[in-house]
Amino acid sequence: MIAFSSKARTRSLLFILGGAASLGQAPFSMWIISIGALFALYLIQLDATEVEIGPFQRGWIFGFGYFIGAINWILEPFLIDASRHGWMAPFALTFVAGGLSLFWGLGVKLCQLLGNNSFSLAFGLGSTELVRGYILTGFPWALVGYIWTDTPIAQLASLVGVYGLTILTFILIALLVEIFVKYGAYLTAVLGCCLLVIGWSWGTYRGMESKAPEATNIVRLVQPNAPQKEKWHPEHSLKFFERMLDYSSAEPKPDIIIWPETALPIPVEYAAELFDLIRVATKKSEVLLGALRFNDEQYFNSIIYLDQNQNVITVYDKHHLVPFGEYLPFEPYLKNLGVNFVSNLFGLGFGVGNGPAIFVTEELGSVLPLICYEVVFPQNTRVSGERANVLLQITNDAWFGKNSGPQQHLNKAKMRSIEQGLALIRVANTGISGVIDPYGRLIASIALNEAGYLDTKIPTAIKPPLYTLIGEWASLILLCFLMGMALWKRSQTLRVDLKTK
Repeated sequence: MIAFSSKARTRSLLFILGGAASLGQAPFSMWIISIGALFALYLIQLDATEVEIGPFQRGWIFGFGYFIGAINWILEPFLIDASRHGWMAPFALTFVAGGLSLFWGLGVKLCQLLGNNSFSLAFGLGSTELVRGYILTGFPWALVGYIWTDTPIAQLASLVGVYGLTILTFILIALLVEIFVKYGAYLTAVLGCCLLVIGWSWGTYRGMESKAPEATNIVRLVQPNAPQKEKWHPEHSLKFFERMLDYSSAEPKPDIIIWPETALPIPVEYAAELFDLIRVATKKSEVLLGALRFNDEQYFNSIIYLDQNQNVITVYDKHHLVPFGEYLPFEPYLKNLGVNFVSNLFGLGFGVGNGPAIFVTEELGSVLPLICYEVVFPQNTRVSGERANVLLQITNDAWFGKNSGPQQHLNKAKMRSIEQGLALIRVANTGISGVIDPYGRLIASIALNEAGYLDTKIPTAIKPPLYTLIGEWASLILLCFLMGMALWKRSQTLRVDLKTK
């Protein structure tokens, strides 16, 4: 029989708890399990004198379990051509999960430095999760705040954004732990229920506000359902293009037609004949479509806006690129190690657009465009000056498989709508395409892995939420509160220690 040391048992427990915490993310959305697992992490950290492994290691192991569970969709791109790239899949998941876990390790280490109490842990985890959204262009996937996406609690993001909602979640657990340690499980359960009822009630009330009126124009969302393995294959790519033409030509004619990311099978510069076919099919409707564009020895991932005469009016280039997918971080160094194929397209890298921008269409008014990965970042929906009428995301989620990846990506789009008080039009190659109202509710959709089109009206904008005015200042205020509470708690502990000596 194998005998495990206390260190091994602790490491195993932390990894399992981290995995349990990930169940709050889509598609499981078991937020109560996430809360329970994080509650256990707090208790382990508060009893750190009895734990034989250091604070950084504790946080890293818990985070590793969490990210292994939350971002396992990262395996999917490598399995599209499994015979060539399948062997890299486990290494990719391990590398990414291990890298993201560093933030959790730093968060727990920071907690230890600030006095090792529940508020210092909330501060440590909250601050490192905020930093994770910005450092090295950021990767804020699977923030704890997303466990609330399909609950009324998500409406708090209209006040503080998803980073702030993540910090509020850590504060909630800190309060519960404080009550549990002092007064036991009964009062903890009562307090937890009361706080959840308050948040749930406010979110429900906000969602019950008079519905945003619908615009009168008809928008057609086109979902071709092209599997990634076939999307660029010469024998299949034209089939999917023709499918989109058929859907676009269907009567009655809509006011505007939207195709997904990289809808054209060839770059724009070589697609004159395809544009002629689009003009015939769309019959004077406006068109928004995703396409590759070639310029200055680089490809750009773009949205093309065609007016009613199918003249190219506006081009938006993706500016927030996917690390290792569209650009190579630390390129000079990694290329020396032979790591370059993932960021190349036909031997060339992707160019970077000019940043978040708003463009104007006749039928939708002002539109803030987001291409795929860009919807993950709240900062990409904030543009100084004029407020957009609607958010638009085009994407190709065929890369992410058929389960957690597309569902989690959709949840990020829902949160952007809540934060901005704007409807979001989402058009995806394989789904989920649909319309999200300003309260983050999916009100019309085409199911995942189905081909089809959807004609719908778009809700108009509601009054700008608080978050649109203050941005991440909300998160910084919450972190300042936690810092104060952590230092106060530390001083109380030191005072008690001095009295006992």
